Amino acid sequence: MPWVRLSTWRDMRAREERVEALLEQWDSNVAAARSDPCKFSSAFEVLGTCAGMILLDRAHLGLVDVAVERNGYGRQVASFEADLALAGSEEPLRGVFIRAPRVLEHGPDVEVLAEHDGEPVLLREGRFLVASFHPELTGDTRVHERFLDLVREESGVRA
Repeated sequence: MPWVRLSTWRDMRAREERVEALLEQWDSNVAAARSDPCKFSSAFEVLGTCAGMILLDRAHLGLVDVAVERNGYGRQVASFEADLALAGSEEPLRGVFIRAPRVLEHGPDVEVLAEHDGEPVLLREGRFLVASFHPELTGDTRVHERFLDLVREESGVRA
């Protein structure tokens, strides 16, 4: 094994323990959902990006109280990147929009977490976090960190 600083080793082990705790919670949620498929929306935390937002909206699975327009920002050739106003952060969040859905409306219990030109593009309702854009295509991990915070908050797992 290559030489590793002790503090780095401790950090790696702490991360591994957090992942193990999250996986244990996931296994228990999978078991609950398998026993009653209708429990999916109360058993899992879900991050839906782009097409995932569409699947979770009112017109499809109905798990998030949002109405969206597919390809609302244009087709593939109209794809773009933009800085987004992220709630609770002074620093903008870079969003990559590829045939992205546009949020037409959302219910009163849906929290808007980020906007582009005054329109919601990152929203949360209970166990669900949905984004019009692709947060995985940038080096910014704040959307994924918020999702992990949501998982910890909803499941009681502390990492």
